[in-house]
Amino acid sequence: MSRPKFAAVLPTTSFELTRTFAERAEAGGFDAVAIEDHYFIRGVGQTPQEPRLECFTALAAVAMATRRVKLTQLVACNSFRHPAMTAKIATTIDHISGGRLELGLGAGWFREEYEALSLPYPAPKVRVEQLAEALSIIKRLWSEPVTNFEGKHYRVHGLYAEPKPLQKPRPKIMLGGSGPALLRLAAQEADILNMIPPTGGKFGEVRIEDALKFDAAEFRRRTAIMREHARQVGRDPGEIELSQFPFVIMGADRASTDAMLAAMAQMMGLKEVDAARHSPSTLVGDGAQCRDEIRRRVEQLEVSYFFCRFLDLDTMNRFIDDVIARL
Repeated sequence: MSRPKFAAVLPTTSFELTRTFAERAEAGGFDAVAIEDHYFIRGVGQTPQEPRLECFTALAAVAMATRRVKLTQLVACNSFRHPAMTAKIATTIDHISGGRLELGLGAGWFREEYEALSLPYPAPKVRVEQLAEALSIIKRLWSEPVTNFEGKHYRVHGLYAEPKPLQKPRPKIMLGGSGPALLRLAAQEADILNMIPPTGGKFGEVRIEDALKFDAAEFRRRTAIMREHARQVGRDPGEIELSQFPFVIMGADRASTDAMLAAMAQMMGLKEVDAARHSPSTLVGDGAQCRDEIRRRVEQLEVSYFFCRFLDLDTMNRFIDDVIARL
């Protein structure tokens, strides 16, 4: 088994904490660091009052505190920025970092955030149409001397965008989501697909019952759909990296890990603890269990990139010592 890539999802309650996690992730062998893109969020263990730094600005600062790791967004909401601005920001960070930017984009999903910003919240199909146009504009701005684009949702005329990114032919693009339209777009445009449970439908929120239905079998089913779309447009499906976004629950031993998992299940209102243990959205166990589970996902689910969210720095340090160092 080839070693998968690992990214540490950085906390942003303060930049001191962001930088501490980023520096430790780089020293500990992580391949990338990532920051979520929200004004606020409401979910398991997350409240709207929690401080959240803006993802691109924070990543630009992290670029100056690191030397090796890739820098990405998990994932930037297309609705928050005009695609020309997204392209310019991404290019700037690519230059600041010496060519380490990976651009993560999604169609947007958290309805409460849209409503707070008085942004329209169209159907998922429309948001993915907007994302598709945004990708076309970004790729053109990264490659063409002057960009013109006339779409249903965006228009650009005579736009100059210099400098181009340092990375050639361009930085990698990661799309996040798992809906039918997003899978089709990823097959056409993405270098990396971060497949997460459905969130962007009519509810526009994290629903635990829906997340738990997104098990390994469902992950494989949706992967197969994306791969078939890729074949239909003439792409090698193997060119598209698959990634997951697991919350890491890792104690010093199996007993402490089980206790942590039980507490999390109670907080989530879950009656069946094993549903959380085996979800692609979690990675649970001591060091040996986590290593075995990662190997299984690489071999059976073809996952090659893990974006890991940690409860605290101690858990990340344990993951570095017992998983990354020993795979």
